[in-house]
Amino acid sequence: AFDGQLLRVSQTQVLDRQPLPDTLQAPLGSLWKLFVYAWLVDTDAREPVYECRGESKEEVYCCNAGQSIGRDQALVKSCGLYFEPQRLGLSASNWRDYWQARQAPAWLLDLPTLQPQTQVPVVQLLKALATLPAQEQARRVLLDVALSAADGRLVGELGSRLRVKTW
Repeated sequence: AFDGQLLRVSQTQVLDRQPLPDTLQAPLGSLWKLFVYAWLVDTDAREPVYECRGESKEEVYCCNAGQSIGRDQALVKSCGLYFEPQRLGLSASNWRDYWQARQAPAWLLDLPTLQPQTQVPVVQLLKALATLPAQEQARRVLLDVALSAADGRLVGELGSRLRVKTW
């Protein structure tokens, strides 16, 4: 569980512990997809699969042209095109109301700012992740990737093609 501590470690030991500074920020990166995934699961959404048509270079993280991808596999592969709010028909007001009811931080209430480059306080991000709806299902989906990667394809399954993806 998140306890608000920042640990500095070497290869062999913990060097020190200190409270995580409120001013420490980090980009949201690919975690925005996890929040959309949680919303979809928790609201029992029935969104369509994403159809790859070869029209976007980002489809390399989703599927080949002529194929499609569903929610769980899109999370595994970090397929941003699948989770785009516009494609899913997410309304900014419904999104805000949903997360506001869960006492989420302000940056999570504003759907248009839910972007990889958005800087967020690390403390708030960790707290939001600790109370994420549908985290058990997300954990199971993502853990299945690691457990079933005996063929050595784990890196490819995690969406690491052509460039490093952020998590």
